[in-house]
Amino acid sequence: LKRLFTSTTRVKLLTIFLLNPDKQFFIRQLTRELNEQINSIRRELENLKVLGLLKTHHKNRKKY
Repeated sequence: LKRLFTSTTRVKLLTIFLLNPDKQFFIRQLTRELNEQINSIRRELENLKVLGLLKTHHKNRKKY
């Protein structure tokens, strides 16, 4: 995956999502679990959303 995708953050995100298809994550949780900066997580999540690979929703003031 690292060769296919230039962003290590994107690879980490795809890995966690593919290994946990029924689980929901919020941004702060992902920053802790993946040990990445929040800005890079946000940027890559938006990229994946634009590509149609992710859906988002809000619950209890958290974006999942």
